[in-house]
Amino acid sequence: DQTLTWHAGSDTKLPTANPKGAFKQASFVNETEDTVELWWQGADGSEKSYGKLAAGERFNIRTRPGAVWVVKD
Repeated sequence: DQTLTWHAGSDTKLPTANPKGAFKQASFVNETEDTVELWWQGADGSEKSYGKLAAGERFNIRTRPGAVWVVKD
């Protein structure tokens, strides 16, 4: 298992998505007490919602290294 780098929200710009390489399995677990929404960001800056995760809920997906995922509350 490998842990993704967490970047807390701030006024700074998000990293630029640069997905490349073989697809890998990723799991996102909502460890908060609130519902959050999971977003994928394209290399062109576009965003796509992958839905909401309730407290304790897990979401599994195949994604590529360099992809940018955003969790919003």
